[in-house]
Parts: sequence; C-alpha cells; structure tokens
Amino acid sequence: MSKNKSLIQHQDAFRQTINYYNMGVKKTTIQNPTDIDGFIEYHDKAMIFFEVKQLGKFDNEYFQNNGQCLALMRLVDACTDAGKQAICFFCVHSSPSEREIILEKTLVQYVYTKKEGIRKIKKRKAVTAKKSLKRFIKKVDR
Repeated sequence: MSKNKSLIQHQDAFRQTINYYNMGVKKTTIQNPTDIDGFIEYHDKAMIFFEVKQLGKFDNEYFQNNGQCLALMRLVDACTDAGKQAICFFCVHSSPSEREIILEKTLVQYVYTKKEGIRKIKKRKAVTAKKSLKRFIKKVDR
C-alpha cells in the first residue's frame, strides 16, 4: 500500500475475490458477474459511479459490446429514473498492476448520463477524476 491514506476500511476483505461458480444460474441466461470500481452516494441526491481501466482499454468496442459497461449505464439510468442525479465516470490510469491506483489522479476519458448518453472527453480538455467529481457535486448542490 502507498503512503496515501485510503478510505477503504477493510483492506484485506477488499482484496478478497468472490467466486460466483455454481450459483445455480446457467451461464447462457446471465451475463458474467461484474464489479463496480467506485460508487459514491451523495446525500441522497446523487449516485456517482467510477469505472477505472488501464490507459488504452476504452474504445468504441468497449461501449458497444461490453456487459460491464452496459450494466453501469443501466444502473445510472435506473438511478435517474428513481429521481436521483446519476453519472458514471470512465477513468484511465497508467499505474503498473503491482501498484495501487490513486483515483484522484486518474483522467476521465468518458462520461455517461442518461440525458447525454456516453460522451468522450477531448484530450485537450482532459480532467482528473477528483476535479470531475467536484464539478458534478457543485451542479448537484445548486
């Protein structure tokens, strides 16, 4: 672990994987299980999701044929339909696999909302996850 303070309370459990084998549902009837890299519930007003991948992993194919992406977008849509503001930030990092990823330093490459759909952030306008989160919360608080 780095010298950075983490908000994850149970680091050991966080590293422990969950095996979905033999859950009694045929693979042909469900998508593969997925995880959520980050989720913040903000004062019962907004639901904020983060998906974080190695630089170069997000492309048009990812957004068209990826079950995890589809699940995240449906989750954002469901939260929006329930009356919450909801967003998913698709962030990229270049950290080696043996090092932790510092979310605040990742760059937001795509954003998804029900109203706007998936939106690519232009490289020259790239912004960190931290700054994107602050901007979104400012909108929520208006």
